[in-house]
Amino acid sequence: MVLLVLIHFMISVYMHHIQKPVFFAEHYPFSPPGHLEKKTAKMKLLTLNFLTCAVKTCKSSSDSFPLHPKDAELASDDVEVNPELLVNLLPRLDWKALKTTSAELGFPQLPDSPPTIEQLQSDDKLLKDLHSLLMETNLMEGKLVCGVCGHEYAVREGIPNFLLPSHLV
Repeated sequence: MVLLVLIHFMISVYMHHIQKPVFFAEHYPFSPPGHLEKKTAKMKLLTLNFLTCAVKTCKSSSDSFPLHPKDAELASDDVEVNPELLVNLLPRLDWKALKTTSAELGFPQLPDSPPTIEQLQSDDKLLKDLHSLLMETNLMEGKLVCGVCGHEYAVREGIPNFLLPSHLV
């Protein structure tokens, strides 16, 4: 009898958790204010430096990178400057792709070569400009276009759709 009561109790607890939506605050009572508000997705411009066309035939061509923004609606966030992050990120960036994306979106022209870590650490304006471009600029709406096949990936509410139609897979 005790075993049946225990099993019934465990099932009811399990069912209670399945039916009831679990909110962040229930598990982490010290969560920041506004944590249950709907957050809009944001695709940082930095993300474009790591995306390429998903079409199989484009994988072998270097022209499929970077994807080119078209009809882009941009938004800006106020993000605290983190020099260490930028210094660590700089060697991982494809500078030519970043320069192309920046120019296509109408930002001031970047230098031909990436700044050295020393230049970045000593030049506050350069640091802030690069931070603004990479960390504060978001692509909210528009399309990302492949330079090889011309396929357009829609971006809605800051989320790019990389699902391909069956004839392109």
